[in-house]
Amino acid sequence: MRRLSLGAAVLAAAVLSGCGGGGGGGGGGGGSFDGFSLAHVVLASPGGPQDFRDGAAVVWLRWNGDALLDLAVGAPNTSGSMGTVAGVGAVYVYTQNVNGTFSLARTFVPSSWSAVTNVVQMNFGASLAAPDLDGDGRDDLVIGAPGDAVGATLGAGRVYAVFNDANQVGLLMGPFAQPSGPEAGAAYGSVIVEGRLNGDALDDVAVAALGATVSTHPSAGLVFGLMGAAAVNFSTITTAAIASPSPADDAAFGASLAIADVNMDGLPDLAVGEPGAALGSGGAVRIFGGSGGTTPTFGLFQTLSTNEPGTLVDLGASVALADVDGDDDVDVIAGAPFGDVGVGGSEGYVIVFRNTNAQVGTFTALAPLIDRTQESGAEFGAALVVGDLDGDDTPDLIVAAPAATVSSVFGAGSVTAFIGSGNGLFGQPTADEVLHASTPVEDSFFGSAIAGGDNDGDGSMDLLAVGSPGPTDILQAGSAEVIRKN
Repeated sequence: MRRLSLGAAVLAAAVLSGCGGGGGGGGGGGGSFDGFSLAHVVLASPGGPQDFRDGAAVVWLRWNGDALLDLAVGAPNTSGSMGTVAGVGAVYVYTQNVNGTFSLARTFVPSSWSAVTNVVQMNFGASLAAPDLDGDGRDDLVIGAPGDAVGATLGAGRVYAVFNDANQVGLLMGPFAQPSGPEAGAAYGSVIVEGRLNGDALDDVAVAALGATVSTHPSAGLVFGLMGAAAVNFSTITTAAIASPSPADDAAFGASLAIADVNMDGLPDLAVGEPGAALGSGGAVRIFGGSGGTTPTFGLFQTLSTNEPGTLVDLGASVALADVDGDDDVDVIAGAPFGDVGVGGSEGYVIVFRNTNAQVGTFTALAPLIDRTQESGAEFGAALVVGDLDGDDTPDLIVAAPAATVSSVFGAGSVTAFIGSGNGLFGQPTADEVLHASTPVEDSFFGSAIAGGDNDGDGSMDLLAVGSPGPTDILQAGSAEVIRKN
């Protein structure tokens, strides 16, 4: 059974059994990376003993208009109404101080919105994005509540919007239901990613409904593009619906999302992870080409998949888009957190799919990136962050293994930095490039959510936010940790 909501895949995938190295070797880039500081800023749950899963979602944003990055943290299992309604959820916005500490500035809960009633397990804050929806230069917040009810339709899910203002109070808009109509159990708002989807100058978001039924297939999944607009017009925004070309039961289409111009036609495209894809190959990543314009449409451009058979591989649990080989086109990076690298089984891996002919959609899968420990069940590849860590203008990669064992502590979790060589390969990490929580705790799942940030605006990733939400079945509130590059 999948513990996480996952998704992705690729063409011409490498043979995975018995693979040993991390992406075919390759040293570091031309710059330098001295690792991360061991002194973490730990943001403990601000809630009470019944408030769980703090750190299930993290996103960097510029909230208060200064030169420093701020952080939003989702806690989707926080209880509302004095603890009498379980799993309502909350989102905490922390502003960064000049000394590198963080202060809780705003708390958003569903009842902050007019006429919203708390619902058991509505999971407000399960997903977060920080686009500038209205183009005013201030980052806004889009919050997913995949367990929210729409009238009598339970578990339909909704998304909530916070338009940032000069006073950092936030204009609350919504909540907004699935554009195609609410469906029981659709979990609209499970995953949210920001980017540009249409031809205007405003940021947009793509939103997944992982439990949506498609062509009689339960939990096949749907994805919707919501186009940015001024707050007063956001309730009438243009939307675009995207479905898998081969919907299947429990496919979780939309488990991961990324936006970039993959086919090099100058228009935004969308990568969608589908870990339960009906390919007999352990998952897929679907690439959809966008048409541009005010009201874009998205057509299937390519499907990427692994050649490893089985239903519990979950390629596409995570997906990222970046030019990792320096040829000016966008490559695809996908995680398979239950993939087999030939050691103990289900260790997990990450595949880089080099874009070798963007116009026709030819991709070449490189040798998998694997964890140093190759631990069975660590879920290596469950989450990804791409950014330049060493200042050489070459993308580097951070990979989470949220169920990894750390110093004999099971399920403590870890994240690992892979330094890009500029030709699509990544060097094998050293022990100093593997990060753990300040205090490893059993089943805290450090790395369930990760976000990289450029604090000083120099184009290099110098901040990392890592969530340790823990499971829902034990009394563990969860936390987020901020880690600085040395």
